[in-house]
Amino acid sequence: NYYVKNERVILDKILATADYPILICEDMEYGYPKGDVSMPYQMAIGSTGSEELAYEYGRITAIEAKNAGYNVVFGPIVDIAENPKACCVGSRSYGGNKEIVARMAAATIRGYQDNGMIVTAKHFPGFGESEVDNHIGMVYLSGDEKKILEHEMYPYTYTMKNADLSGVMMGHIMIPKIDPV
Repeated sequence: NYYVKNERVILDKILATADYPILICEDMEYGYPKGDVSMPYQMAIGSTGSEELAYEYGRITAIEAKNAGYNVVFGPIVDIAENPKACCVGSRSYGGNKEIVARMAAATIRGYQDNGMIVTAKHFPGFGESEVDNHIGMVYLSGDEKKILEHEMYPYTYTMKNADLSGVMMGHIMIPKIDPV
């Protein structure tokens, strides 16, 4: 792939001149976007229920990204697709069940991390209930602290315990019952 080879030359020059480690990051919700392997939406992977397939999704993505010089993946999405009108989550999620999302995300994270990637699961604490596209407007969660801890944050706590999740990406999300400001 011409683009990936040229990008790698540029990244290698940057990394060689740096006095400290540099994080080279990319959104990889559907695999490495400039790679040779085309990946499906996370919901397709989640619908199989196969942690082995989720692991392979992460492994293949990591190999392609590392070959291009990347060391940080923005993904997987661990939002729970609980609202069918949630235009910004939908098929980008592993599904509408917190346990399935957590298990599939943990397997994907292990696939990434076993192959040298730093992982930032997203969008903390989760906007799967919102109908608002967070790229256009503000997302407000209706839950109180108990619901947020037991539901939205479940995939994060699970992946931290079961996959040693290395990073978290914050979402632009308001939770008025916890902090009205």
